[in-house]
Amino acid sequence: MWENFYTNGIIAMNWDNLGDLSNYTSKEEISKKLQEFEQTTSSKKNDATANYEFKHLLKEGDIVIAKKGRDTYLGYGVVSSDYMFDDTKKKYKSYRNINWISKNEWTDEKGGIVVKTLTDITKYPEYVKRLTKLIGISESGLEKAQTTLSTLPLNSILYGPPGTGKTYTTVSKALQIVDPSFLKTHISDRKKLINRFQELAFDTLTEKGQIAFITFHQSMSYEDFIEGIKPIAPEGDAIQVTYEIVPGIFKQLVKAASSHGGNFNEKIEWLKGECSEAENKSPIIINTGNTEFSITYRGGKTFRVKPKKSINPDIDHPASIEKY
Repeated sequence: MWENFYTNGIIAMNWDNLGDLSNYTSKEEISKKLQEFEQTTSSKKNDATANYEFKHLLKEGDIVIAKKGRDTYLGYGVVSSDYMFDDTKKKYKSYRNINWISKNEWTDEKGGIVVKTLTDITKYPEYVKRLTKLIGISESGLEKAQTTLSTLPLNSILYGPPGTGKTYTTVSKALQIVDPSFLKTHISDRKKLINRFQELAFDTLTEKGQIAFITFHQSMSYEDFIEGIKPIAPEGDAIQVTYEIVPGIFKQLVKAASSHGGNFNEKIEWLKGECSEAENKSPIIINTGNTEFSITYRGGKTFRVKPKKSINPDIDHPASIEKY
């Protein structure tokens, strides 16, 4: 089971008879359902708490440590998605994606690993310290994994069969781009996230907003999405239908975005001053990881850019600062 989870990059719960955990608003509801399934008078408190916290409290960026028995750890990783439910799967239908950083088997000689399915150990600092040393959780490893979460590409594709949480995940993915601080503060409050998502929704009439949610289906055409000629119903005494070029939702979004100039001019003026040869400023050095560039401003409408590893080190290249 561990190898399967590691390969697929998930963590999952094994109470499939509960169904989608999004349908429960409290631990008490989950407890009652578990009592019904198992026909028991036991409180089922621990099992209910594990499922409730897996859905409502666990969040992107949290560190998860997998265990086996009372003395063995199997690995650790960083949670990389919201809660998802896939009813088409044979088992482990409730799950989250996770970026596994390390897998192995570490035996804790002191033993005493908690037996609960899901336990928040941050309240036990000495235990955390011993554990991180045992399995080699490094700050650099965690920083790398968490940086990956915060630098996701703006163009993403969420895929999978119906019920895998694509629409559900869209809310947090959109907020991660347009309002990451709000998402971080309210990551566990689904209602607030949805309300914020709706506040930022794009209005085609006012052309205000930052998020557009579109369902692509068989009747949606290029004209609906980009631009097309559409019939306009006659008004008043007119009887003839007219045709006009009407922008689609994507073109409307582009137009709305382009109307916000931001601080482009301010930043350009700052950059000019920082690397102006007329003011005896040194070039600005930019390191992209594999290549290093120096940027100089000599007046006019262009910067001069020189790659450090250029074949001809004496030649630089113009980069226009015209805003289109």
